[in-house]
Amino acid sequence: MNLPENDFIEVRLRYNLSRAYTETQRYDESNKHCERAISLCLSRETMYLLGELFYRVGENYLGLENKERAKEYVIKIKKIFEVQEKEYLLSIIEEEMGDLLSEP
Repeated sequence: MNLPENDFIEVRLRYNLSRAYTETQRYDESNKHCERAISLCLSRETMYLLGELFYRVGENYLGLENKERAKEYVIKIKKIFEVQEKEYLLSIIEEEMGDLLSEP
């Protein structure tokens, strides 16, 4: 199912807002926008920016020093990027967050 134009725009806007909030270390605000965009993607059965949104949430949890929650999202990110065959992004995940996966 494709996203209607206004939903597509909302997902993109929320993703971009979340990036700005992450850059300014407003991790909770960033997560709110990510979670809303993720909910929209899931309700519309689309993977548009889904992996990128999960990545942002994982990154935010690292910023909040919650490694356990960050690890949950890294696992989801890897699965999504594997399905989407986004090898470049998978290599970034391994490089930037691979340590989380090796922790018990």
